[in-house]
Amino acid sequence: MISNIEVSQDETQNLVHAVSNFMVIRTADMEHSQLLAAGRYEDRFERYDDRWLFKEHFVIVDSNLLPAEFTELL
Repeated sequence: MISNIEVSQDETQNLVHAVSNFMVIRTADMEHSQLLAAGRYEDRFERYDDRWLFKEHFVIVDSNLLPAEFTELL
């Protein structure tokens, strides 16, 4: 699940910063939903020849929520 995305543009209008929050939830058949991870995406885009390209992509995971078997999910 990803939240609304907040987008801001620099003064030159050639760089954009986008921020959103995320949650990873697993629900198996006949089981309760389990929160596996939560965090934030921070992305930067750059305009190049009338196209927007990814410049940077950061994933910040809230490590307080990680279950012991988290590495098995990657």
